[in-house]
Amino acid sequence: DSAAVQRHRNTIVDCLKDPDVSIRTRALDLIFKLVTVDNVEALTAELLNYLVISPAENRAEVCTKVLKVVDQFSPGDRWRVDTLITLLTIAGKDCAEKVLASTIMYISSAGDDLRAYCTHKLVKAIRDDDGTQEGLLVVGIWCVGEFGELLLSPYSNPDAEAKYAALEPHDVVKLVSDVVANIQCPESVKQRALTCYAKLTQRFEHCDPSVVTKLKVLIKKYEGSMNLELQLRSCEYSVLVGGVGKGALARMPMVDAAVVARKAALSTVNSGDLFSDDADTDGAGNGISAAAVSAAAPKPAGGDLLDLDDIFGANTPAPAPADAAAAAPAVQATQSSDADLLSDIFAAGPAPTPVQPAAAMPPANGGLLDPFAAPAPSALPPAAAAPQPAADILDVFAAQPPAAPVAAAPVMASSNPVVPGYAADGFELTFECCPDGEVIAHFKNTLMQDITNLVLQAAVPKYLTMNMSPPSSTTIKSGDGTSVTQSIKIVNSQKGVKKVMLKLKISYSVGGNKVETTATANQFPAGF
Repeated sequence: DSAAVQRHRNTIVDCLKDPDVSIRTRALDLIFKLVTVDNVEALTAELLNYLVISPAENRAEVCTKVLKVVDQFSPGDRWRVDTLITLLTIAGKDCAEKVLASTIMYISSAGDDLRAYCTHKLVKAIRDDDGTQEGLLVVGIWCVGEFGELLLSPYSNPDAEAKYAALEPHDVVKLVSDVVANIQCPESVKQRALTCYAKLTQRFEHCDPSVVTKLKVLIKKYEGSMNLELQLRSCEYSVLVGGVGKGALARMPMVDAAVVARKAALSTVNSGDLFSDDADTDGAGNGISAAAVSAAAPKPAGGDLLDLDDIFGANTPAPAPADAAAAAPAVQATQSSDADLLSDIFAAGPAPTPVQPAAAMPPANGGLLDPFAAPAPSALPPAAAAPQPAADILDVFAAQPPAAPVAAAPVMASSNPVVPGYAADGFELTFECCPDGEVIAHFKNTLMQDITNLVLQAAVPKYLTMNMSPPSSTTIKSGDGTSVTQSIKIVNSQKGVKKVMLKLKISYSVGGNKVETTATANQFPAGF
């Protein structure tokens, strides 16, 4: 009961200062669930205070959750950007890219008064920083380049109790050049600084000509840099500021923050929020909670049925207009008010055609030159087709296989159906459907380097129970397509009525870079 928990809000906030890290972590989770429009300012202040003492490994997650709170419950534009700038000054080096992008979006979509306020405040924050908060430097330098002319005028707002003095063009240029000159300055900040220099040549074109000359010198400084990106930007910007393409340095167009925020809310489920504490990702198979998606998935006007077809890709033959997509689940909800909400969502659709293993495919020449070739595949499903004894003879006497594979599916010595799971960038995941509800995940690596730190997580509807075994290895050697497997036991309580489907989260490392992605496997055969 949310109201009951709200009564203990002060106690939960005090737990953020407890020396026990487990108590602090649990209190933090509860606070995010307690946030409302009425208490967002007070609780966000407590979250920012906690961020100061938070362990480094947890800061990125806390920053992302604070961004979600700001997006959903912000009482005003000025409070929103104030909170995000404070967040950057505390944990700018730990923030994810989407925090920086959202901050820039909100500033660029604001009016001139709020833009001037944000730019002045960011300049002051950069001056007070020791050069380690990368996120603060990225956003601050972007604002200086985009709205640098606003710094040439003083800013004061009695309502916001903010007052900033005007800066000289030389002071603005020196501020950015001092940041770049810092020995700790990362390459990403230097790249943004070059873009800032190029933009300031237009923003300050009516000022002292020596300022523009200084900016052109700073741009040319990296024409011989060993860093390819810096060298490329330096050379191209030198051409632009020389008069060839000044139009390319025009101000960024206005961004509709409300539209972007709505799209971001709808994409949170696809970006992996199903694998938060509200979802079943530990292999227990207890199903996905409606609370995990209620904040992001739009609700139809006619009922409370959650429309998750776009998440799981189930029963979606073709795109439909937004009104039709919202009306269909609403009608279903009114017809059966006591229906199982999530079960209706995961209702089985038309049975997909199972993927045939490559070993069962007929030869390209139709078997005319091979008297021992297996007969054509039966029209029955692979599980019902009788085994062909000729296949064993074929393995012994047939000619050498062709150089190119005849099917994209991995070669498996069985007639079990194979369901595609995910394939991209040299990584491939397929599922072999075995008898007795066992699913074997096969991992394939076609890259020139090994894949390490492999982790596969899965969430299922609540009419399924799932038990995942550890993978046979967390490392997939280069070119390996058969040795690494993972067994998954699935029990379908509505077998023959609703089909099996998995929401997947896959993470692995390649060449020291971590890759995380999500996918949906919903092509399991009917009756499995």
